[in-house]
Amino acid sequence: MFTKDAQQVSSDGTAVSAGPQAIEDSFKTQFKPGLSHIEQVVDQVPHSEADAAVTISKYQLTGQDR
Repeated sequence: MFTKDAQQVSSDGTAVSAGPQAIEDSFKTQFKPGLSHIEQVVDQVPHSEADAAVTISKYQLTGQDR
């Protein structure tokens, strides 16, 4: 789903996952404490080129609160 040079940045800008394996590991970490579903809605694509796109998204996490 992600390119080799993809980056996922947290909403506060403090966490960056680079590349598909790091992004997968980030999701695995989020699901460990009981997260069961992530829903993401892309609001904007302010920058898009033939080989890159930046998206601004909102997401909702659901699961058990531990």
